[in-house]
Amino acid sequence: MHINEEFFSRSGERTVTDSSIPHPNGLSGSDGVGAPSTQVLLVRKDGPILRVTLNRPESRNPLSGDLVAGLHRTFTHYAADPDLKVVIVTGAGNKAFAAGGDLKELMAVRTSAQAAEMSNMTRAAFQTIRDFPVPVIAAMNGDALGGGAEFAVACDIRVAAHHCRMGFIQGRLNISTAWGGAHDLNQLVGPATALRLLARGEVIDMQTGLRLGLIDDVAQEGESLDDVVARYCAPIIEKVPRVVRTFKAITRDAKNANRAQTDQLETELFTANWVHDDHWEAADKVLSKKG
Repeated sequence: MHINEEFFSRSGERTVTDSSIPHPNGLSGSDGVGAPSTQVLLVRKDGPILRVTLNRPESRNPLSGDLVAGLHRTFTHYAADPDLKVVIVTGAGNKAFAAGGDLKELMAVRTSAQAAEMSNMTRAAFQTIRDFPVPVIAAMNGDALGGGAEFAVACDIRVAAHHCRMGFIQGRLNISTAWGGAHDLNQLVGPATALRLLARGEVIDMQTGLRLGLIDDVAQEGESLDDVVARYCAPIIEKVPRVVRTFKAITRDAKNANRAQTDQLETELFTANWVHDDHWEAADKVLSKKG
């Protein structure tokens, strides 16, 4: 996505491109202009703002192994940058913010040990987002479904285009949350509403998300996602980095309270569900429909 230049000029910062990260396969440190389709993650620093873009729009931006590794390395690297005030995470295109795991890739995950490893690896990547020293905003350009919804709630704030939808639809594949989403969802909406969203697999619009507390802001009529993100970020950018980091620090512990216990239970139950025949039957049906 592209935040309007007027917004950046007000911040007093020069737009720069950072290509210094030792990138894993599939991670681009360029500004994304003319980037080939093999680059699944685009990273750009614009003054005090770090922009991270999932870049597989043709596949609805699935959270593949390469992309997850890129997220982990990117957030680990930039955590040491003292000039950042906010991170904006979005997806390429306008259909999907993130579609969850790459089903074809995940079909190779067959054993309990492999399922637990996949769960822990992705949760660790998402934890670098939760622990990042400045606010991380999910700029939802499209749907966030399944693991994509877990990705969205791992971020501190969610700002969305009006057409987006969000849903914890893991149950349709006879599996459960795997990447820390259960804890984040419980904290955002409370256990009763979290249970409803998980058990019913509801796919909600952004106005419903606002009412539930899942979404923090939605583009108004005639307002682009770029505009709503700029409007939302403006008061953050006005503050000095030290103060922004202080606010993140004093809220981070609350977000992570009792997380280890919940995450352990989530992994155990997810692993059992993943290797069950019910899951493979559901997954085979989905893949057969996709051809």
